[in-house]
Amino acid sequence: MSVAADNPTPTARSDLAARVLSALRISGRRLIEVQTGSWALMARADRRSRPLLIVDGETVARLIADHSLRLTEDGACVLSDGVMVAPGPSLSFWALIAAGKKRRETDSLKGFVGLAVLARRGAGPLNMRQVKAGMKLVADAELEANSAGLTMNWDAGPSDRHRRGPQRGGQAATSADASIRLRRVRGLVGDTAWKLVWTACVDGVSLKELKTRTGLGQRTLGPALARALDQLANAYER
Repeated sequence: MSVAADNPTPTARSDLAARVLSALRISGRRLIEVQTGSWALMARADRRSRPLLIVDGETVARLIADHSLRLTEDGACVLSDGVMVAPGPSLSFWALIAAGKKRRETDSLKGFVGLAVLARRGAGPLNMRQVKAGMKLVADAELEANSAGLTMNWDAGPSDRHRRGPQRGGQAATSADASIRLRRVRGLVGDTAWKLVWTACVDGVSLKELKTRTGLGQRTLGPALARALDQLANAYER
């Protein structure tokens, strides 16, 4: 279950509001006030069910004030009529494929991809901004790795084996751009966060394997990955 901070920052509150609206796109879900100043996003009207998300009262009040949410007769909140919420990015196995893993029909969603699917549902430790940052990283890594003659060493960075000449110029422009972005973003993020997001997103390992590689526990892995992806998002936006 995701729990909102007692005093979220404006950025965190805006992101929380977006998660609430996205989650309420699914039929049957509603916000229910569980105590004064605290609301719970439920998969159904049954108050005994486990909340998907805890939302502070001020966020709910703002969404009602700007007509994104409306109150029902029983005091719950649902999306206002006519409110259109853009769906999240289409997520599939492409992140694992980019990491060199073949897709099998029996494969289940795992690791970063599994957390991304949860985020689309308004659940799990990640939000969609963090997911999109991870997807940008995968896209750049895939673009760089697909360049002819390009070899990737995680520690040393990319190298181009082709000799420069009038007819053939090493990396294609798009691949070169991806290399530049990756170096710039890595420098801004720092080695610790970079290694975590690379392992989770590009290597596409399971959460169990990620915990083994990082030494993080069940309760600390999700928040640590969320913080690292926030740093990644900030770096991409600079």
